[in-house]
Amino acid sequence: MAVGAPCPSCGAVAVAPDALDSLLSTEATEVEVPFDDEPTTSFTLLAVLPEVPVDGLDGELAAPPPVASSPRPPTPAPPAPPAPVAAPAPDTPPAAPVAELPQRRALADTPAQWGPRDHPAPVMAPPPPAPLDPPAVTRTRPQGGTGLPPGLSATRPPSPPPASVPTPAAPSVPAAPEPVDVVPERPTHPRVRRWFGRGSGSEPDGEPGAEPDEAAPAIAAFDGAPEGLLDGVEPEPDRGDAVIDPGGIDAAASRLSAGARRNANSPLAVVAALLEEGEKAEAVVQGEYQHRPGVAVLTDRRVIVANDRRWAPDVRTFECDERLVVHGWQDDRRATLVFVVAGVGVELSAVSDRPLARDLAARVRARVAGDDAPSTPSL
Repeated sequence: MAVGAPCPSCGAVAVAPDALDSLLSTEATEVEVPFDDEPTTSFTLLAVLPEVPVDGLDGELAAPPPVASSPRPPTPAPPAPPAPVAAPAPDTPPAAPVAELPQRRALADTPAQWGPRDHPAPVMAPPPPAPLDPPAVTRTRPQGGTGLPPGLSATRPPSPPPASVPTPAAPSVPAAPEPVDVVPERPTHPRVRRWFGRGSGSEPDGEPGAEPDEAAPAIAAFDGAPEGLLDGVEPEPDRGDAVIDPGGIDAAASRLSAGARRNANSPLAVVAALLEEGEKAEAVVQGEYQHRPGVAVLTDRRVIVANDRRWAPDVRTFECDERLVVHGWQDDRRATLVFVVAGVGVELSAVSDRPLARDLAARVRARVAGDDAPSTPSL
């Protein structure tokens, strides 16, 4: 607001700040403000009455001061609205009784909630389900025949039936008198005769040197072959199931320990297939060759080193001449042999049988030197 301008609310003229002291010395004037004394609604004065009459206090408590009445004239109360007329109540059913709320009861007053109960009657278990039907399989019977094409089987003439050999009649022997106390022997089961040899019956036992029974049928050369398929074909000689060792490898390997013999089975089979006719094994040592279990076999003609590598075994052969040099060393557990020819060495390591390694090295050195008897075994 600028100095000298009238105030919009009170109409006073604004003065400079240094003239405020003159304003503070101005006397206060009375301002008339209209006041509405008439209430818009009527109200009733309240009075608090004690519950105990004043007379009964024996004067201990003074009577409350009287409530000053208002100087205003009482306003007449407005007329009360007419009371509504209640409609007749319809016929309603009686209210249901309210359930009693749960109360805390003593343990002695609580009825027992356990004890023997009546079990239900037993019921039979249902029957098990029926098994599933097996799948239907069509079975065809194989056709008979020789198994050859029709054209080939038709050209071959049928084989003649075997000629029957007449059985010579047994000479008549006079019957011997039957003894009085004869106990019939128990017949022997045919399986017992087939499994355990000769039985205890009265039939001939087929002792060595006896003539074969001519009436017994001959066993076919190729058992199970179709009839007429291999007519005129002779089978190779049967060598049986006995051990055949023409090279003497079994005798030479008998000095190996049990563990070395197990590891030497496959390499020795490779060496046995490489032996020439009439070649004999003299000494065998088992070790490790080309990271696989291997053996070194000294024969009467050469030295063969082989292992059991699957499908392609490693095999080396050395002639016992002046070009072959044998080196070896050992510790408290294993021995190693190295066969050197033309600057190339073949190593047989991890030999567990150290005495056998020393013996084979001595035999090879004696053979190279031209001596028949080996020198003192040493590595």
